[in-house]
Formats: sequence, structure tokens, C-alpha cells
Amino acid sequence: MNSCAVRHKTAFKDLKEADCTHIDTLREVKVVKAGNPILFKDKNESAFYCLQQGHVQLGFADKFKAGIVRICGPGDLVGYESTEVTPVAEVIEDSVLCLIKRKPFVEVQKINPDISNGIIQALVRIIAIKNERIIGLENHSVKNRIATTLLSLMKKFGTRSEWGTLIDVKLERKILAKLAGTVVESLARTLTELEDEKIIHRQARQIHVVNKEKLIHFSNQ
Repeated sequence: MNSCAVRHKTAFKDLKEADCTHIDTLREVKVVKAGNPILFKDKNESAFYCLQQGHVQLGFADKFKAGIVRICGPGDLVGYESTEVTPVAEVIEDSVLCLIKRKPFVEVQKINPDISNGIIQALVRIIAIKNERIIGLENHSVKNRIATTLLSLMKKFGTRSEWGTLIDVKLERKILAKLAGTVVESLARTLTELEDEKIIHRQARQIHVVNKEKLIHFSNQ
């Protein structure tokens, strides 16, 4: 954990070196290829992950279907907030994850308030993302939801590019459509409209936000 390149993005960023060394004894680094699921059991013990490299789509399954909740990137906890609802996760691109068994981690948490504080802050951010998505899906047009989804992804994964801001995660249309609460056909029409108005620029599966202010205006329609 002390040598982790994305530690500054994780729930453990403010921990002392001794505490990080302790967590090092609990984690196991795994490399998972794109398209593969992530298992939240390790030798029949409940586990969660800290994503070190790559991107993962996370959802929860009930007896009817599985839905995508959010896209996780480097530094994110994957599946920590899971309780009685079954988490479902799939790697979008080749990724490196740190598996942490829940039971021994919770025991360490109990005796170290700094670890608990970091986890609480991470969970607060997760709740904020969920709330934004719920608000965006209620009583808004398809155009609004797609624009709002792009803004949310830009905020989390945006990097500078020659076109403006690259949403630096490669998402299939069906995933992006699910995040926006719409169907692929409606997504395709809206993305074309945004590109025609020079609000976004597309390169294969990558989307660049060219005009953030217009995209915000679009999200309010």
C-alpha cells in the first residue's frame, strides 16, 4: 500500500505508513482480463476490492435482473458497500485489483479510527454519485439524462485532450445507455445531435467533451 501509485485516490490516502503496512498483509493483487467477472468471495470468505488500474462496471443483482450502478476507476472501492444485495462486477479493460477479505479488514477497522474515517468518506462519495444518478433519472428527458451522464463521467474520468476533455474510459453503447436510463437507439441519436452541435467529439468508443458549458445547458433542458 505504501508503494501504490494510486494511493492518493483511495480511502487509505491519509493513513500512516505503519497502518498501510498492516493493510498490505490483508490484500492480494490480482490481474483480471477485460470481459471477466469479479468474484466477491475468496475461499468462501466475503471480499471486496480496491481498484489499482483499469475500469470496472459495478451493479447489483436481484431475482429479476442485474443493473449497472456506476463505473469504477483507479482508487475506487469495488463492492465494499455490499450487504444483503449481491454485487455484480465486470472488468471493462484489463485491470489490476487488490482483493481484501472483509472479515479481517473489519477487525483492523475496529481498532483504527483513521481507516474507518477514510472508508466513511469513500462511502459518502459513493452515495453522492448514486443520488446524482437517481435525481438525473427522475422526471427528465432522455437528452437531459445522457448529457448529465456524460458530465458525471467527465468529472470522474476527464483528462485534457486536443478536443477539450477526454472521458478516459471506453464504454460500450449499451453500458452508457444503461447508465443514462435509456435505450441504445435513443443514445445514438442524442450523441449524434451533440456531435453535430460541436458539443462532443467521438473517436471510436472514446468521447471528448468539446464544449462543457453547452453540455451543461443541454443537461438542463
